Amino acid sequence: MESIIIFADNPYEQLASKLSTLYSGGTVGVIYDNESDREQLVKALYNCKNSARCYSIKDLIKDNIPSHVRAIVGVGSRRIVPLAGAQKAEVLCFLAEDYVIDYWSASPKFIVFDNNKIAKRETQSLALAYSNATAILTSILDYLALAQLKIGEPLSPLKDLQAEFCSILIENKHQDNYTRSLLLAIEKAWHTLADYGIYPLLVSDILSVASRCVCPALVLEKKEYCRQEFFTCYTLLCIYNLFAKKQFNKPLLPKDINAIISLLQSLEIDYKQLDFENMLKNDYTDKFFLLQEEEGLLEQYVLAREKLKKLSFNIRALMGKEFFKGLSYYDCLCYTLIANELRQKQGLLCELASSGFIDALMEKASAELSKYKAISI
Repeated sequence: MESIIIFADNPYEQLASKLSTLYSGGTVGVIYDNESDREQLVKALYNCKNSARCYSIKDLIKDNIPSHVRAIVGVGSRRIVPLAGAQKAEVLCFLAEDYVIDYWSASPKFIVFDNNKIAKRETQSLALAYSNATAILTSILDYLALAQLKIGEPLSPLKDLQAEFCSILIENKHQDNYTRSLLLAIEKAWHTLADYGIYPLLVSDILSVASRCVCPALVLEKKEYCRQEFFTCYTLLCIYNLFAKKQFNKPLLPKDINAIISLLQSLEIDYKQLDFENMLKNDYTDKFFLLQEEEGLLEQYVLAREKLKKLSFNIRALMGKEFFKGLSYYDCLCYTLIANELRQKQGLLCELASSGFIDALMEKASAELSKYKAISI
Protein backbone atom coordinates (compact mmCIF):
# COMPACT_ATOMS: atom_id res chain seq x y z
CA MET A 1 0.00 0.00 0.00
CA GLU A 2 1.33 3.43 -0.96
CA SER A 3 2.50 5.57 1.95
CA ILE A 4 0.52 8.70 2.86
CA ILE A 5 3.47 10.20 4.75
CA ILE A 6 5.13 13.32 3.32
CA PHE A 7 8.52 14.43 4.68
CA ALA A 8 8.96 18.14 3.90
CA ASP A 9 11.55 20.86 4.45
CA ASN A 10 8.73 23.45 4.19
CA PRO A 11 5.81 21.52 5.74
CA TYR A 12 3.24 24.37 5.70
CA GLU A 13 3.80 25.10 2.02
CA GLN A 14 3.90 21.40 1.17
CA LEU A 15 0.62 20.72 2.96
CA ALA A 16 -1.14 23.72 1.42
CA SER A 17 0.08 22.79 -2.06
CA LYS A 18 -0.94 19.14 -1.72
CA LEU A 19 -4.34 20.10 -0.31
CA SER A 20 -5.00 22.51 -3.19
CA THR A 21 -4.79 19.58 -5.64
CA LEU A 22 -7.59 17.84 -3.72
CA TYR A 23 -9.63 20.87 -2.66
CA SER A 24 -9.17 24.24 -4.34
CA GLY A 25 -10.67 27.69 -3.88
CA GLY A 26 -12.69 26.97 -0.74
CA THR A 27 -12.75 27.34 3.02
CA VAL A 28 -10.51 25.03 5.03
CA GLY A 29 -11.14 24.28 8.69
CA VAL A 30 -7.91 24.40 10.71
CA ILE A 31 -7.81 22.62 14.08
CA TYR A 32 -4.73 23.63 16.06
CA ASP A 33 -3.13 23.56 19.50
CA ASN A 34 -0.28 25.97 18.75
CA GLU A 35 -0.61 29.61 17.62
CA SER A 36 2.61 29.63 15.60
CA ASP A 37 1.50 26.61 13.56
CA ARG A 38 -1.88 28.23 12.94
CA GLU A 39 -0.41 31.48 11.63
CA GLN A 40 2.05 29.86 9.25
CA LEU A 41 -0.52 27.41 7.91
CA VAL A 42 -3.13 30.14 7.27
CA LYS A 43 -0.57 32.09 5.20
CA ALA A 44 0.36 29.00 3.19
CA LEU A 45 -3.32 28.15 2.51
CA TYR A 46 -3.96 31.73 1.36
CA ASN A 47 -1.03 31.54 -1.07
CA CYS A 48 -2.63 28.42 -2.56
CA LYS A 49 -6.02 30.18 -3.04
CA ASN A 50 -7.78 28.63 -0.03
CA SER A 51 -9.18 30.57 2.92
CA ALA A 52 -9.17 29.30 6.50
CA ARG A 53 -11.45 29.19 9.53
CA CYS A 54 -9.48 28.33 12.66
CA TYR A 55 -10.58 26.38 15.73
CA SER A 56 -8.58 25.74 18.87
CA ILE A 57 -9.01 22.58 20.93
CA LYS A 58 -11.12 24.55 23.43
CA ASP A 59 -13.41 25.72 20.61
CA LEU A 60 -14.17 22.13 19.57
CA ILE A 61 -14.65 20.45 22.92
CA LYS A 62 -18.39 21.20 22.68
CA ASP A 63 -19.01 22.18 19.05
CA ASN A 64 -18.22 20.73 15.63
CA ILE A 65 -17.05 22.62 12.56
CA PRO A 66 -20.00 23.65 10.29
CA SER A 67 -20.91 21.03 7.69
CA HIS A 68 -20.26 23.37 4.71
CA VAL A 69 -16.53 23.32 5.55
CA ARG A 70 -15.54 20.27 3.51
CA ALA A 71 -11.75 20.20 4.09
CA ILE A 72 -10.08 19.90 7.50
CA VAL A 73 -6.44 20.30 8.49
CA GLY A 74 -5.25 19.17 11.93
CA VAL A 75 -2.01 20.83 12.93
CA GLY A 76 -0.21 19.94 16.17
CA SER A 77 -0.01 17.10 18.66
CA ARG A 78 -1.96 13.87 19.10
CA ARG A 79 -4.58 15.87 21.07
CA ILE A 80 -6.08 17.17 17.84
CA VAL A 81 -6.63 13.74 16.28
CA PRO A 82 -9.97 12.73 17.89
CA LEU A 83 -11.35 16.23 17.32
CA ALA A 84 -10.31 16.28 13.65
CA GLY A 85 -11.53 12.72 13.10
CA ALA A 86 -14.96 13.59 14.54
CA GLN A 87 -15.61 16.16 11.79
CA LYS A 88 -17.56 15.18 8.68
CA ALA A 89 -15.12 16.33 6.03
CA GLU A 90 -14.48 15.19 2.47
CA VAL A 91 -10.74 15.81 2.86
CA LEU A 92 -8.77 15.43 6.09
CA CYS A 93 -5.02 15.85 6.49
CA PHE A 94 -2.51 16.52 9.26
CA LEU A 95 0.62 18.51 9.85
CA ALA A 96 1.82 16.20 12.60
CA GLU A 97 3.87 17.19 15.61
CA ASP A 98 3.90 13.85 17.48
CA TYR A 99 5.23 10.55 16.16
CA VAL A 100 2.32 8.33 17.14
CA ILE A 101 -0.11 5.92 15.48
CA ASP A 102 -3.14 8.04 16.44
CA TYR A 103 -3.12 10.10 13.23
CA TRP A 104 -3.92 7.09 11.04
CA SER A 105 -7.04 6.28 13.09
CA ALA A 106 -8.74 9.34 11.57
CA SER A 107 -8.21 8.04 7.99
CA PRO A 108 -6.49 11.16 6.59
CA LYS A 109 -5.64 11.69 2.92
CA PHE A 110 -2.05 12.48 3.85
CA ILE A 111 0.20 13.36 6.82
CA VAL A 112 3.04 15.88 6.62
CA PHE A 113 6.10 15.74 8.90
CA ASP A 114 8.69 18.50 9.26
CA ASN A 115 12.13 17.28 8.18
CA ASN A 116 13.77 19.89 10.40
CA LYS A 117 12.07 18.61 13.56
CA ILE A 118 12.80 15.00 12.65
CA ALA A 119 16.47 15.84 12.12
CA LYS A 120 16.72 17.49 15.55
CA ARG A 121 15.62 14.29 17.30
CA GLU A 122 14.00 16.18 20.15
CA THR A 123 14.14 13.93 23.20
CA GLN A 124 10.56 14.21 24.40
CA SER A 125 8.98 13.72 20.96
CA LEU A 126 11.27 10.79 20.25
CA ALA A 127 10.45 9.24 23.63
CA LEU A 128 6.73 9.57 22.85
CA ALA A 129 7.32 7.77 19.55
CA TYR A 130 9.32 5.11 21.38
CA SER A 131 6.60 4.54 24.00
CA ASN A 132 3.91 4.47 21.30
CA ALA A 133 5.91 1.91 19.31
CA THR A 134 6.30 -0.18 22.47
CA ALA A 135 2.50 -0.11 22.85
CA ILE A 136 2.19 -1.43 19.30
CA LEU A 137 4.69 -4.17 20.06
CA THR A 138 2.78 -5.12 23.23
CA SER A 139 -0.50 -5.36 21.30
CA ILE A 140 1.12 -7.58 18.67
CA LEU A 141 2.45 -9.88 21.38
CA ASP A 142 -0.94 -10.04 23.09
CA TYR A 143 -2.62 -11.10 19.84
CA LEU A 144 0.05 -13.59 18.76
CA ALA A 145 0.07 -15.28 22.16
CA LEU A 146 -3.33 -16.86 21.51
CA ALA A 147 -3.75 -16.52 17.74
CA GLN A 148 -1.70 -19.59 16.86
CA LEU A 149 -3.82 -21.71 19.18
CA LYS A 150 -7.07 -20.34 17.78
CA ILE A 151 -6.11 -20.14 14.12
CA GLY A 152 -3.56 -22.91 13.97
CA GLU A 153 -1.23 -21.29 11.47
CA PRO A 154 1.66 -18.81 11.50
CA LEU A 155 0.71 -15.17 11.20
CA SER A 156 3.64 -14.00 9.09
CA PRO A 157 2.74 -10.28 8.71
CA LEU A 158 2.40 -9.85 12.50
CA LYS A 159 5.58 -11.83 13.17
CA ASP A 160 7.49 -9.75 10.64
CA LEU A 161 6.11 -6.56 12.17
CA GLN A 162 7.11 -7.68 15.66
CA ALA A 163 10.64 -8.38 14.43
CA GLU A 164 10.81 -4.97 12.77
CA PHE A 165 9.78 -3.11 15.93
CA CYS A 166 12.24 -5.13 18.02
CA SER A 167 15.03 -4.19 15.64
CA ILE A 168 14.22 -0.48 16.00
CA LEU A 169 13.37 -0.35 19.71
CA ILE A 170 15.70 -2.92 21.23
CA GLU A 171 18.50 -3.63 18.77
CA ASN A 172 18.92 0.08 17.91
CA LYS A 173 19.07 -0.42 14.17
CA HIS A 174 18.42 2.40 11.67
CA GLN A 175 20.48 4.83 13.77
CA ASP A 176 21.23 7.09 10.78
CA ASN A 177 17.56 7.42 9.90
CA TYR A 178 15.86 6.49 13.16
CA THR A 179 12.78 8.73 13.27
CA ARG A 180 11.89 8.31 9.61
CA SER A 181 12.22 4.51 9.90
CA LEU A 182 10.08 4.53 13.04
CA LEU A 183 7.34 6.58 11.34
CA LEU A 184 7.23 4.27 8.34
CA ALA A 185 7.07 1.27 10.68
CA ILE A 186 4.19 2.88 12.61
CA GLU A 187 2.31 3.45 9.35
CA LYS A 188 2.85 -0.19 8.35
CA ALA A 189 1.68 -1.25 11.81
CA TRP A 190 -1.57 0.68 11.47
CA HIS A 191 -2.52 -1.15 8.27
CA THR A 192 -1.42 -4.55 9.58
CA LEU A 193 -3.15 -4.17 12.95
CA ALA A 194 -6.32 -2.99 11.22
CA ASP A 195 -6.32 -6.13 9.05
CA TYR A 196 -6.35 -8.25 12.20
CA GLY A 197 -8.76 -6.02 14.11
CA ILE A 198 -6.24 -5.20 16.86
CA TYR A 199 -7.08 -1.49 17.10
CA PRO A 200 -7.78 0.31 19.44
CA LEU A 201 -4.51 -0.70 21.01
CA LEU A 202 -4.53 -2.59 24.26
CA VAL A 203 -2.46 0.03 26.09
CA SER A 204 -4.59 2.92 24.81
CA ASP A 205 -7.66 1.11 26.12
CA ILE A 206 -6.10 0.66 29.53
CA LEU A 207 -4.96 4.28 29.75
CA SER A 208 -8.41 5.46 28.69
CA VAL A 209 -9.96 3.49 31.54
CA ALA A 210 -7.29 4.60 34.00
CA SER A 211 -7.76 8.29 33.18
CA ARG A 212 -11.56 7.99 32.78
CA CYS A 213 -11.30 9.85 29.48
CA VAL A 214 -11.84 8.82 25.85
CA CYS A 215 -8.66 10.64 24.89
CA PRO A 216 -6.11 10.45 27.73
CA ALA A 217 -3.84 12.94 25.98
CA LEU A 218 -6.41 15.65 26.68
CA VAL A 219 -5.84 15.04 30.40
CA LEU A 220 -2.17 14.08 30.70
CA GLU A 221 0.73 16.27 29.64
CA LYS A 222 2.91 14.87 26.87
CA LYS A 223 5.77 13.82 29.16
CA GLU A 224 3.42 12.25 31.70
CA TYR A 225 1.44 10.43 29.01
CA CYS A 226 4.70 9.10 27.56
CA ARG A 227 5.76 7.88 30.99
CA GLN A 228 2.43 6.20 31.73
CA GLU A 229 2.19 4.64 28.26
CA PHE A 230 5.65 3.13 28.34
CA PHE A 231 5.38 1.96 31.95
CA THR A 232 2.02 0.31 31.27
CA CYS A 233 3.54 -1.53 28.30
CA TYR A 234 6.55 -2.53 30.33
CA THR A 235 4.43 -3.90 33.16
CA LEU A 236 2.33 -5.95 30.74
CA LEU A 237 5.46 -7.36 29.13
CA CYS A 238 6.73 -8.37 32.59
CA ILE A 239 3.41 -10.12 33.27
CA TYR A 240 3.69 -12.07 30.01
CA ASN A 241 7.25 -12.96 30.98
CA LEU A 242 6.12 -14.21 34.39
CA PHE A 243 3.46 -16.37 32.79
CA ALA A 244 5.83 -17.74 30.16
CA LYS A 245 8.30 -18.72 32.90
CA LYS A 246 5.66 -20.89 34.62
CA GLN A 247 5.58 -18.92 37.85
CA PHE A 248 1.97 -20.11 38.19
CA ASN A 249 1.46 -23.67 37.02
CA LYS A 250 -1.59 -24.76 39.04
CA PRO A 251 -5.01 -24.72 37.36
CA LEU A 252 -6.69 -21.45 38.33
CA LEU A 253 -10.47 -21.35 38.60
CA PRO A 254 -12.45 -18.27 37.52
CA LYS A 255 -14.40 -16.75 40.37
CA ASP A 256 -17.68 -17.10 38.50
CA ILE A 257 -17.13 -20.86 38.10
CA ASN A 258 -16.54 -21.17 41.83
CA ALA A 259 -19.81 -19.35 42.42
CA ILE A 260 -21.65 -21.77 40.12
CA ILE A 261 -20.18 -24.76 41.94
CA SER A 262 -21.24 -23.28 45.29
CA LEU A 263 -24.76 -22.79 43.96
CA LEU A 264 -24.97 -26.39 42.77
CA GLN A 265 -23.74 -27.59 46.15
CA SER A 266 -26.46 -25.61 47.89
CA LEU A 267 -29.06 -27.25 45.62
CA GLU A 268 -27.69 -30.69 46.54
CA ILE A 269 -26.78 -31.43 42.93
CA ASP A 270 -23.81 -33.68 42.35
CA TYR A 271 -21.81 -31.13 40.40
CA LYS A 272 -18.97 -33.64 39.86
CA GLN A 273 -21.23 -35.57 37.52
CA LEU A 274 -21.57 -32.46 35.39
CA ASP A 275 -17.83 -32.71 34.65
CA PHE A 276 -16.93 -29.15 35.55
CA GLU A 277 -13.28 -30.14 35.81
CA ASN A 278 -13.16 -31.14 32.14
CA MET A 279 -15.03 -28.00 31.14
CA LEU A 280 -12.43 -25.92 32.93
CA LYS A 281 -9.66 -28.00 31.46
CA ASN A 282 -10.99 -27.46 27.95
CA ASP A 283 -11.55 -23.73 28.44
CA TYR A 284 -8.45 -22.75 30.35
CA THR A 285 -5.96 -25.34 31.54
CA ASP A 286 -5.36 -26.99 28.17
CA LYS A 287 -4.97 -23.62 26.49
CA PHE A 288 -2.40 -22.47 29.03
CA PHE A 289 -0.64 -25.82 28.97
CA LEU A 290 -0.14 -25.47 25.23
CA LEU A 291 1.24 -21.97 25.74
CA GLN A 292 3.63 -23.21 28.42
CA GLU A 293 4.68 -26.56 26.97
CA GLU A 294 8.37 -27.38 26.61
CA GLU A 295 8.76 -25.89 23.15
CA GLY A 296 6.80 -22.88 24.42
CA LEU A 297 4.48 -21.25 21.89
CA LEU A 298 4.30 -18.17 24.06
CA GLU A 299 8.06 -17.94 24.41
CA GLN A 300 8.27 -17.42 20.65
CA TYR A 301 6.73 -14.01 21.17
CA VAL A 302 7.35 -12.84 24.72
CA LEU A 303 10.42 -10.66 25.24
CA ALA A 304 13.23 -12.33 27.15
CA ARG A 305 14.56 -10.74 30.33
CA GLU A 306 17.59 -9.40 28.47
CA LYS A 307 15.38 -7.67 25.90
CA LEU A 308 13.20 -6.18 28.64
CA LYS A 309 16.31 -4.79 30.27
CA LYS A 310 17.47 -3.24 26.98
CA LEU A 311 14.01 -1.79 26.33
CA SER A 312 14.06 -0.15 29.75
CA PHE A 313 17.61 1.14 29.23
CA ASN A 314 16.72 2.73 25.88
CA ILE A 315 13.72 4.69 27.17
CA ARG A 316 15.62 5.85 30.27
CA ALA A 317 18.47 7.00 28.05
CA LEU A 318 15.95 9.28 26.32
CA MET A 319 14.07 10.50 29.38
CA GLY A 320 16.69 10.35 32.14
CA LYS A 321 17.33 8.22 35.20
CA GLU A 322 14.36 9.71 37.06
CA PHE A 323 11.89 8.60 34.38
CA PHE A 324 10.34 5.82 36.51
CA LYS A 325 10.64 7.65 39.82
CA GLY A 326 7.40 7.55 41.82
CA LEU A 327 5.90 4.69 39.81
CA SER A 328 5.61 1.60 42.00
CA TYR A 329 5.15 -1.73 40.24
CA TYR A 330 2.31 -2.67 42.54
CA ASP A 331 0.48 0.65 42.10
CA CYS A 332 0.91 0.47 38.34
CA LEU A 333 -0.43 -3.08 38.35
CA CYS A 334 -3.49 -2.04 40.35
CA TYR A 335 -4.53 0.83 38.08
CA THR A 336 -3.54 -0.96 34.89
CA LEU A 337 -5.16 -4.32 35.35
CA ILE A 338 -8.76 -3.26 35.84
CA ALA A 339 -10.27 -6.70 35.71
CA ASN A 340 -13.84 -5.80 34.77
CA GLU A 341 -12.60 -3.79 31.79
CA LEU A 342 -10.06 -6.36 30.64
CA ARG A 343 -12.61 -9.17 30.74
CA GLN A 344 -14.62 -7.39 28.05
CA LYS A 345 -11.71 -7.59 25.59
CA GLN A 346 -9.80 -10.27 23.72
CA GLY A 347 -6.25 -11.54 23.92
CA LEU A 348 -3.96 -13.24 26.39
CA LEU A 349 -4.44 -10.63 29.11
CA CYS A 350 -8.19 -11.15 28.97
CA GLU A 351 -7.67 -14.90 29.28
CA LEU A 352 -5.33 -14.44 32.24
CA ALA A 353 -7.79 -12.12 34.00
CA SER A 354 -10.70 -14.51 33.39
CA SER A 355 -8.75 -17.52 34.65
CA GLY A 356 -7.72 -15.87 37.91
CA PHE A 357 -4.06 -15.45 36.98
CA ILE A 358 -4.15 -11.69 37.52
CA ASP A 359 -5.79 -12.08 40.92
CA ALA A 360 -3.13 -14.59 41.93
CA LEU A 361 -0.38 -12.35 40.59
CA MET A 362 -1.61 -9.33 42.51
CA GLU A 363 -1.71 -11.35 45.73
CA LYS A 364 1.95 -12.16 45.22
CA ALA A 365 2.88 -8.87 43.56
CA SER A 366 5.49 -7.77 46.08
CA ALA A 367 7.39 -11.05 45.93
CA GLU A 368 7.07 -11.80 42.24
CA LEU A 369 7.54 -8.35 40.75
CA SER A 370 10.46 -7.45 42.97
CA LYS A 371 12.53 -9.74 40.74
CA TYR A 372 11.72 -7.53 37.77
CA LYS A 373 12.00 -4.17 39.47
CA ALA A 374 15.78 -4.41 39.22
CA ILE A 375 15.47 -4.53 35.44
CA SER A 376 13.90 -1.11 35.12
CA ILE A 377 15.28 0.95 38.01
